[in-house]
Amino acid sequence: MNFLEDARTAPPLAHVAGFINDARQAFAKVRPPTRKDEDWRLLKLKPLFSATYGLTSGPTIPSKLELSESATCHLHLENGKVCLPSSNLAGLEKGVFVGSLEDAPSYVFEALEKKEASPFEDEYFDLLNRSSLQDIACIFVEKNILQPIPLHVSYGTFGDAFSSSPRLLILVEEGAQITVIETWEGEGAYFNLSSTECAVGKNAKLKHIRLQQDDSKATHISRLWASVDRDASYDSLSLSFGALLSRNDVFISHVGEGSFSRIDGLALLQANQVSDTHSTIDNCSPHCESHQLHKCVVNDSAHAIFNGRILVQQDAQRIDAY
Repeated sequence: MNFLEDARTAPPLAHVAGFINDARQAFAKVRPPTRKDEDWRLLKLKPLFSATYGLTSGPTIPSKLELSESATCHLHLENGKVCLPSSNLAGLEKGVFVGSLEDAPSYVFEALEKKEASPFEDEYFDLLNRSSLQDIACIFVEKNILQPIPLHVSYGTFGDAFSSSPRLLILVEEGAQITVIETWEGEGAYFNLSSTECAVGKNAKLKHIRLQQDDSKATHISRLWASVDRDASYDSLSLSFGALLSRNDVFISHVGEGSFSRIDGLALLQANQVSDTHSTIDNCSPHCESHQLHKCVVNDSAHAIFNGRILVQQDAQRIDAY
């Protein structure tokens, strides 16, 4: 099986070479999921694992989705790489960094060292994403900074038998506020393996909207993790319209007392589409509150899956979870 072989053996990015090499070593020791695994028993993954994906992309196609309210706050990633010529970041407030992690100031790396470890760090597809990275996008909002214009992060993927592994880090420091809108689109029978990690500091607010409308022949597998600190708020809306097969794993960690999260989702499916959403809300501290609403509209021979669970740790008392 030559699954993403080119991507996994490509020279690692210099600024995160250790991060990538560690993932490649760990990836060699894990097995791919099968239908014998409880979380994957309803998905047919054999067509995905029998395919061969590489790094040769198709021709660039202009984005069809434009958000007028974010015209001056737009970061574009093309086939997994930050593309500044197609971006416009003129509307960013002072104290907000958006771009490739390669260009990030030193204090962003210092903040990353303090970030909680992701619950996906030993999981097959997250390791595969980290092993095959071509770039890492980063959003950093300094303490008490309000970013009034929503930030649009767009992903364009083009080409058949092409793999893209975009990764986005969102760090919102104490008391800061920002709205981030992620959108995926493209053309071809490609494989989009996406990962987004969010760290919401004390009393901070992150509103997070995600719109997946990949090509109807594509495969989209994503990981979303958000760590929510004391009295912070994480408000998320995920919309899944595209891809032949899409899988969205969501993990919310309430690490601070009094933290709040809202995790809403909608899957709109037709033809032979399959959409699978698995969510986990982990309450690690007392007095936390979470709301979740997920709806599916399914037509033709399409198939929708949803699995949600709520964890309450021993010291996390007086939890409200809806």
